[in-house]
Amino acid sequence: MSRYRYRIGDVEQELADFVVRTSASRGWQGRLSMRWSREMARFVIHARHNYCSTRSALNVVYRFRATVRKALEALPDSDPSRRIAAEVAHHMPTPPTFLRGTTDPLSERLEVFGLEAARLAGRGWRNWKVVLGNKWTAEREIMASKAPTTQKNYISRYRDALREAFAARGLDEDILQGALEVVRYDPELTARVNRQYTKRVRNQVRNLQLIEHWKELVEVFTAFLGSDNPRLILIGLMGVTGRRFYEVCARGSFERKVTGRGRARKVLHFSGQAKTRGQDGTRANYNIPILAPAASVCDAFRRLQSSPEGRRWRKMTSKELNARVNNQINRYLREHPDIHRLWPVDAFISSRCLRALYAEAAYRLFAPAKMAKSPYFAQILGHGADDLTTSLSYMDYVLDADDEEAARQEIQSLIDATAAQKKGEKVSDKPHRQIRIQDSQPQSGEQAKDKHHG
Repeated sequence: MSRYRYRIGDVEQELADFVVRTSASRGWQGRLSMRWSREMARFVIHARHNYCSTRSALNVVYRFRATVRKALEALPDSDPSRRIAAEVAHHMPTPPTFLRGTTDPLSERLEVFGLEAARLAGRGWRNWKVVLGNKWTAEREIMASKAPTTQKNYISRYRDALREAFAARGLDEDILQGALEVVRYDPELTARVNRQYTKRVRNQVRNLQLIEHWKELVEVFTAFLGSDNPRLILIGLMGVTGRRFYEVCARGSFERKVTGRGRARKVLHFSGQAKTRGQDGTRANYNIPILAPAASVCDAFRRLQSSPEGRRWRKMTSKELNARVNNQINRYLREHPDIHRLWPVDAFISSRCLRALYAEAAYRLFAPAKMAKSPYFAQILGHGADDLTTSLSYMDYVLDADDEEAARQEIQSLIDATAAQKKGEKVSDKPHRQIRIQDSQPQSGEQAKDKHHG
């Protein structure tokens, strides 16, 4: 783009000449859509860099369409191309970025983008990815003024829209993957988000929360598994498995693939990891340690799924669950007398807190004696082995007052390691870089030595 000097008058005439030249042959609609998408992607960038008002930009789009129509109408009556003048505008839509704030909120853009992408891919055009790339460039320009974290969230939602639209159209998985290669996360944007994220995490070194009654809380969550209340069952499952709210409600499943006695009773195979976002090392299916007997967890999960609420939740999207159910669950957490009695006074609690508490408890009970916290968290939570930043975000608690100083030191070492990793430096003498992570196989309480935690 830096070498391309955008001249509206030249583009206007070239576009009209292109339509007149190609509209007489079959497939002119696809060729026009491809050319229009490319030109609009360039124009969106030009308008943004030159601070064009929305009114001015809309006038230019109207000029483009009007010039093309007039060029077709000027053809002789005997020319077959003249007959498409009335329908050509249908294949030259206004870029969504010039409609924002009026009739085109994000939810509508997501739906339209997903449907258009599925339509392009379903037609089997050789260059459908090029057209999709042009449309994606325009969408990225819409969100360019947003904060990096908001942009990353938007990209995730666009990718979800693709999955839903492609599934509804019955398109193959390899076609979907081709679309996701176009609508991908920008490495530079991800790096900016991670820098902000790490900066926030630094505050955790000074704000670790002691969960003195963690064992009693685990007992409460285990008791919830036998409840008849689906919301309490949900809380119990999140508490003893460490899975996310959406994973337990709608996406995930648990099954016993490791059988036997002893530690085998505290292992389940989990499927349905959310938030992988295609990152290296993340896993959708893997073994996890659990804080309650596997049979109790599987029975509770079965009863939750078969309940009226569970069946309804299973059909909801992540957005619908967060809007309709998550607040109820958080209210149960805050108001239930047993949790209220055992949770630290005035300390914040939400469903996400259960995941962080689970990770600490599982590390205390099951981690190998020489395994540092970061790789173990990555292993049992389904993160990439080298994803130090995400592991840091769950290091909110300590389970013993004597562990606090050691926990602070480990978090600080992880922050330093994360910074070195982003600079491309070799990280040495850090246990979380030396341990090779294998499938989760939790040890018994006797096998897990407690001395490395203090």
